[in-house]
Amino acid sequence: MRKSLAILLLMLPYPALAQVQTTVSAAPPSLGADDPDATYCRPPQHRTDSQLMGPKVCMTNREWADLRANGFEIGPDGMKVSIKKNIDLLSR
Repeated sequence: MRKSLAILLLMLPYPALAQVQTTVSAAPPSLGADDPDATYCRPPQHRTDSQLMGPKVCMTNREWADLRANGFEIGPDGMKVSIKKNIDLLSR
C-alpha cells in the first residue's frame, strides 16, 4: 500500500509540467507592417454586454491602418467604433 501511494505521489507533478501556456495579443498589427496586403485576424474578444465572445475580425493590414487613421477601431462586438468616443468616456 505504501509503495503504491509513493508512486502516486511521484506522478502528481507531471501533469502540471505538461501544461502549455500561450499568450495571444489582441492588438492589430503595427502601422509599419511589411506587407499591407497580408491579412490579420484579431481573435474574438470578451463582450461587456454578453457572456458570449465577439466575432473574429479579419482585414488586411492596409484596412486596419486606414481604420485607425480615420479615428476608428473595431469593438468587441465586431462593429466599427470611434476612438474619440472611447477617449471621451474615459476622461469622465
